[in-house]
Parts: sequence; structure tokens; C-alpha cells
Amino acid sequence: MATTELSALKSAINHLKDGLMNFNSKEDGSYTKEELLKCQAFVVFSHAEVEVYLEKVSRKIMNCARKDWMDHSIYGRVTSALVAFRRQENVSVPEDPKICNKNNDINKIIEYSFKYQEEIISKNNGIKRSNLAQMIFPLGIFSSDLDESLLISLDNTGSKRGDIVHKGSSVSLRNIRDPFSGELLDIINLINEISVFDQKMIELFGIY
Repeated sequence: MATTELSALKSAINHLKDGLMNFNSKEDGSYTKEELLKCQAFVVFSHAEVEVYLEKVSRKIMNCARKDWMDHSIYGRVTSALVAFRRQENVSVPEDPKICNKNNDINKIIEYSFKYQEEIISKNNGIKRSNLAQMIFPLGIFSSDLDESLLISLDNTGSKRGDIVHKGSSVSLRNIRDPFSGELLDIINLINEISVFDQKMIELFGIY
């Protein structure tokens, strides 16, 4: 079982693979510049699809908790974590429980936390562990919920994308490893790691 976001991610990666990695593997490494550029594009666009996946899953977890609170006043793991990590700096107990303001009205405090997290997700620009931490950790994730192998794969792919985008083509092409046994295999392994992560999110938050 997988979330709709993971299914969309896998479909997008397969589409990119079919459209860009449509050349033969060469044992002697004699790839043309055009083939290497296609491989570069595959890595960059795959990175973008993974980024979209992480943002959408984070937003889905948050929005489900937000709906539970607004509709049923259910204050669960996600809402608790958001108030802990994203609340306003100045929070106080009112002297008169009938007179509240934004700093001591629990509804306003919680709504501020959700809005703040929404801004963080919307402004995200990357897939490295630091990006994932900002998007997912304030939603109630424990460090034990994440595999180090996933974080390493995210960091590696994020760094590879940066090398490609922020360096001239003559430099970045030299950094491309074998398109199939190197770059494509890394993306495949990353998707496998994300699949494990996706299953964990289903178990923890009941999203699909």
C-alpha cells in the first residue's frame, strides 16, 4: 500500500526514465555529450519530483490534523508537535479566561502554528535532510521514525542536483558517473528508501 503521492512520484520517475534515459548502456563509458546531458536532466527533474512528493506528504499530514482540530477539536500528535515547534514566541495565561488575545487564545495559537508550518513547506527549496527536518519533524516525527539510509540518499541526490545546476555544463558533465550503474541506480535506490518512509507515514498518520 502506498500514498497517492508515492504512486504519482513513481509514475513521474518512470516517465522521466522513458523520455530521457532512452539510450543504451556502454561498458566502455563512451557516452556522447547529448546522452550525458539527458542523464543530467533526468537527475535534476527526478530531484524536483522527489521535492514535490515530500512537500505534498508533509502538507497532507498537516492538513489532516488541522481538519481534526477544526471539525472535532481533536488535539493529537501532529497538533501537539506543531504547537511545541511553531507557536508564537510570547504565549501567556490570561488573567481573565473570558478575555483572550492572540497570545493566550488556544485557537489562535494553534492556527498560528499551522499557518507557520504551511509557510515553511511552501517556501521549501530542496530535499536534503535539513529540508526534510523543517517540513516533517514539527509534525510529530521522532528521530527513530526516519532511516539514516533515506537521509543519506536525500543528501546525495540534493548535492548532485546542486553540482549540476550551479556549475557550468563542461564542469558538471565531468561529475556525471555512469548514467545507468551510477546516476539511474541512485535514483532507483532513493525511490526505494522513500517507499519505506511512505509506509511509515501511513502507519503513523493514516494518510493514503
